[in-house]
Amino acid sequence: MSEVRYAAFLRAINVGGRNPVPMAGLRRLFETAGYTGVKTILQSGNVLFGAPSSNLDTLARKLGARLRKWLGHDVAVMVRPLAELGALVESDPFRGCAIEPDAKKYVAFLGASPIRKPSLPFVSEHDGLEAFAVKRRAVFIVSRKVKGRFGFPNDFIESRLGVLATSRNWNTIERIVKAEPR
Repeated sequence: MSEVRYAAFLRAINVGGRNPVPMAGLRRLFETAGYTGVKTILQSGNVLFGAPSSNLDTLARKLGARLRKWLGHDVAVMVRPLAELGALVESDPFRGCAIEPDAKKYVAFLGASPIRKPSLPFVSEHDGLEAFAVKRRAVFIVSRKVKGRFGFPNDFIESRLGVLATSRNWNTIERIVKAEPR
């Protein structure tokens, strides 16, 4: 089997001082599991690694079980091939969207196919969030300031689609893709 480069996105770690996870320990966990070329990007639970080609849900379950054993609590993990992330960045799903210069761009990775499929775009006026596209198991969102703050899309996406999600700023995804030679 050939090796594939993946990105694992861990949900709700190192957020606002909750669920702290040291990146050095996280790298060791992946390495002792037999994964290669392990790198962490930022402190928000983004791990790049090599593994034999595998089912994404199987990889996520295995990583989730290892994290549960290490941390003592469940951590949802979403895994995507780096090639898929590279294709997303190249396609730039935000191109052509009317986005104000101070708006934030997010992608939410879904843990499963959506249970509910609302019409696009779907919006939270209260939080200034607009989900305008769903491709595979990724949702693309614009966050605009409301009363001086930006809304964070995770709860919004999970409640609308009925599945677990973990959100990342689009800049983080671009940084991940740039971190890996193609």
